[in-house]
Amino acid sequence: MEQTDTDFIDKYPNLVRSELERWVMLSPWLEVDAFTPSAVEKVQPAPQPPFVSNGVAAAAQTLVLPNIAKDGVVKLSTIRQQLERSGNLELQQLCLLRECEILGILGRNVCAVDGLVCLRRTGDETIDPFRGFLIGLLRKRGRAVRRTELMEGAAAALGAAPTNAVYTKCLSDLCVSRGSTWVMKGNGNSG
Repeated sequence: MEQTDTDFIDKYPNLVRSELERWVMLSPWLEVDAFTPSAVEKVQPAPQPPFVSNGVAAAAQTLVLPNIAKDGVVKLSTIRQQLERSGNLELQQLCLLRECEILGILGRNVCAVDGLVCLRRTGDETIDPFRGFLIGLLRKRGRAVRRTELMEGAAAALGAAPTNAVYTKCLSDLCVSRGSTWVMKGNGNSG
């Protein structure tokens, strides 16, 4: 551990204060262990950084969100590349931000599981509770889940196992099958 650079702090107090405020603002989001319905109720998604205008955030959303909706899962590195290659200097600068700040810019319906980005909700209330449970389990289990733990866990957490249609829709949107295991797309496989 290095000693505190008091010379830098004395020379750039506004920068130091601004950076500390950013970390404090993001700390509740960074401390969430898993994406579960109860955690989401307690801790809202990362906020949009105050130095990013609403217009720039809207442009980033217009560029990135259609791909997430179409593909189901997109690597954060791919999002960074999209921003960098956008041809818009303001969007290009966003690619250097922390993961949680990029997610804050993309909006409250976007979440990440170990560098893989997906939508929290589709807007279909028959699907979204199970989708939220699935995302939480993928996050806890390192982006891979077994069918039995998924079905049993969903039945316990949601009060009932998902219908076959809901199960198939959520898993095909977010995962690929590897025998009895479902692995999140973008994990070195298709997606």
